[in-house]
Amino acid sequence: MVNQIIVTLMPRYVILLLLLVAPLLFFRCGNDEPMEEVPSNARDAMRALSVALDNHDDRCARRTQYIDSLKTELMYAELGDSLTLLEEIVKGYRHFQLDSFVYYSDKAIRVADSMGKSDMAVALGLRKIESYPLLLRFDEALNDFDEFDPISLSDANRRLYYEVGRRMYLYFTTVHSAGALYDGYIGKFAEYNDSLLAILSPSDPYYKESLGYKYICDDEILLSIAVLSEQLSDMSIADERYSDVASMLGLSYYLRGREEMWRYATSLAAISEIRLAMRDGETMRRLASGYYKVGHHGFAYRLMVESDKDVAASGAIMRSVHISEDIPVISEAYLSAQKASRFRLIAIMICLVAISCLAAIMLGNKLRDKKKLDEMAMALKQANKSKDMYISQFLSLCATYVDKIEDFNRLVSRKLAAGQIEELFELAKTEKVIDEQRILFYDIFDRAFMRIYPNFIKEVNMLLQDDKQFSESDGVHLTPELRILAFMRLGLESGSQMSRFLGLSVNTVYAYRNRIKSRAKNRDSFEWDISQIGIREVDIPS
Repeated sequence: MVNQIIVTLMPRYVILLLLLVAPLLFFRCGNDEPMEEVPSNARDAMRALSVALDNHDDRCARRTQYIDSLKTELMYAELGDSLTLLEEIVKGYRHFQLDSFVYYSDKAIRVADSMGKSDMAVALGLRKIESYPLLLRFDEALNDFDEFDPISLSDANRRLYYEVGRRMYLYFTTVHSAGALYDGYIGKFAEYNDSLLAILSPSDPYYKESLGYKYICDDEILLSIAVLSEQLSDMSIADERYSDVASMLGLSYYLRGREEMWRYATSLAAISEIRLAMRDGETMRRLASGYYKVGHHGFAYRLMVESDKDVAASGAIMRSVHISEDIPVISEAYLSAQKASRFRLIAIMICLVAISCLAAIMLGNKLRDKKKLDEMAMALKQANKSKDMYISQFLSLCATYVDKIEDFNRLVSRKLAAGQIEELFELAKTEKVIDEQRILFYDIFDRAFMRIYPNFIKEVNMLLQDDKQFSESDGVHLTPELRILAFMRLGLESGSQMSRFLGLSVNTVYAYRNRIKSRAKNRDSFEWDISQIGIREVDIPS
């Protein structure tokens, strides 16, 4: 029992809370731009419109969620609460989804009639008729509208009657022209506007709106611009009628040939519609044509696409008439711009590839230079090692000769002290000491040289004919011919010096050199080739 009471009472409190909080959530949650911020010029208006378009889908989704929450509560509501909920649902669908707007308007009218609230039923009926032209239900709109007698209506409904008549004939005028009012219906538009103006007090918040419209109909455009500008400055951009006033102000500017101000005022109208998630307007379509004419093809295409989406979602079939006219032109211009952008992108990519290739070549050259520098550094390092080895071997050889001289000096001293002059003379005569020293010199020289130039014999053989090369079996001890070549590699060119080191006659040394040269593959450069052994692979840049 308690549960049934809770279930019965809870929807009422939930409905009350929802009706108080939901509008705040709908208009404030998630807004990325301040609701009251109004751009001051055409350029800022274009930027603000672009931001509004970024959030358009988000706002429509929030409005849908809000309406769905109301419909959920409607399932649990009693008769009195259901009328309030239906009225809110009708407001939610107005300018948003026209078929659903008409459907729930009919439901709300039936409930209002059943509850004896005839004024509310009339207001709902008038608002419903107002949407018929957008659904291309022209005859039905005229017939249903003519059934109302303004004299018998309450003051509020009489005002609404003239507003609906004015808006309905304004819709009729735009069926025939996308940018101007059609003369066939402008008279009826002016008639209902004058009737409305007659019952409004000059202190009414919307008095200047009707007065501005009158000036347009009377072709007093400068007065209409002044009055509508003043009216617009007194309104919030969150007012549902803001887009109407801004659109008519834009029309006034258009009639005066001030196209930049037309784009500015119409952009304000579009911003207001988008922020309020109103999808049955035509400001975006008008702006698409305007921005296309001044070369903003991409933005014009975006506006046209968004307008087309809104028409499809809202069911405002009448708006699709002019959309179908402009889409091919704007699409072609947009695709041409995209094609040009692709060409520019391809050109930029080609330039980037060329720059990358050039950078790769430069990097390759740098790496090659670095490699050469590394090789030079290695060659210098090897040269330093060779120099150290030369010095070490030279000092070792000198130390050996000092030791031998000291030994020979002691031997001579002993022989002289012992009176063995004859033996000493015989020792000097046989050159035994000299031969021993020469053998020692050969051994030290061969080992030192082959340690510094380990591939000496192999490189010499590369310079000789295939059948006249030296044997590499030993690899440590050199033959007299190889020693001559070793001296040549060390820069010793004098034959007499070679003969003293080798214990050979000058003629013998000369004969050896000629015989080796005759075995060379290239006799003319043989001596220079020998001097390059050990460094020929090092490429030192000029």
